[in-house]
Amino acid sequence: MLKGTKQWIFDCINAQPKTFLIIKFLAIYGSLRAIYHFILVPNHSLMNGFLNWYATIVATIGHDKLGYPIESIPLERGIGLWFGEYLMLVVDATCSAGVIYILFISLLFLFRNFYWRVIPFLLTGLVGIFAINTIRIGVVTYVLKYHTVYFDFFHNYLFLYIIYLFVFYVWYKWYKVYNSMVT
Repeated sequence: MLKGTKQWIFDCINAQPKTFLIIKFLAIYGSLRAIYHFILVPNHSLMNGFLNWYATIVATIGHDKLGYPIESIPLERGIGLWFGEYLMLVVDATCSAGVIYILFISLLFLFRNFYWRVIPFLLTGLVGIFAINTIRIGVVTYVLKYHTVYFDFFHNYLFLYIIYLFVFYVWYKWYKVYNSMVT
């Protein structure tokens, strides 16, 4: 019975490889998303440690390089970015780009074999997502302080499209390398 079930699964995969890839993607993405949502996000000390990297970089560049009166102060749930005496932005779990990291990792591990050549793409993608999100937080903080009218555009649209374009570009480059190794 087990042998017959295993053969049936392999026959289905060979007959419908695109369907199998979709199911595999949903399984990887759903599993990572559940871990993120139910384990990492509720763990405020762990999440604040990660968010502090973003906020510290933004505050250091803003204060030391650009001369803005900005500082980052840990809160119970997130990191506050203060301009002088005013709290301008709270960097919380929704600002972590966690869902985008999960999407990127799910796309890279979608194919059959894990080749060592995926490592440069993985590192490039993770560092790139971190850099783009850090720039996003810095620009959104600046826009919120000096050009409030444009906050929604920068926060919800511009950087979201930039980061997704970056993720799919790196994945596409990996896919091309993967195809050249398979054929």
